[in-house]
Amino acid sequence: MTVKEIFAEMPSRFNTDAAKGMNSVIQFNLTGEGDNAGQYHAIIKDGALTVGEGVHASPSMTMTMAGTDYVDMTTGKLNGQMAF
Repeated sequence: MTVKEIFAEMPSRFNTDAAKGMNSVIQFNLTGEGDNAGQYHAIIKDGALTVGEGVHASPSMTMTMAGTDYVDMTTGKLNGQMAF
């Protein structure tokens, strides 16, 4: 699985019940090469998720990490607390 594939699938895996009342933008700056790198943003608003490529003008939070570590964390190969 690649970073690009994870972000493409993210809206279909999103837990809308857990996001009720949220209004946030998360910026992901993932370093590396090819499909395991890039800049993406996730907009959570009114229980829905929209994902876009590139930098958002005013994110609520920005996460920067190696794209390969993000893939490993997302697929359960790397513990998120250990990555932090």
